[in-house]
Amino acid sequence: RFPGTKVDVALALPLAVTAAEALAAIQRAGKGLVAQADLFDVYQGENLGAGRRSLAWHVLLQAADRTLDEQDGQKFLTRLRREIESLGGELRSE
Repeated sequence: RFPGTKVDVALALPLAVTAAEALAAIQRAGKGLVAQADLFDVYQGENLGAGRRSLAWHVLLQAADRTLDEQDGQKFLTRLRREIESLGGELRSE
């Protein structure tokens, strides 16, 4: 088995977007490479604005046939940014 790469992301989203919807966006952005995604923090505060919260995830990207590199992680983040923006949110951190 090839080693994976870990990516931590925080997603600022409208309250109406569920954690399940955020996870589905992570899976779509991973294009089959998301081996695991764990929600580890939920934050709601003034600096996010009214009606918004942050969901922070540990994401493990892993391929069955090769070792992933930094470029794979960057492609994932680019796709994730588009997925989250389509939900009315933004990528807070990478």
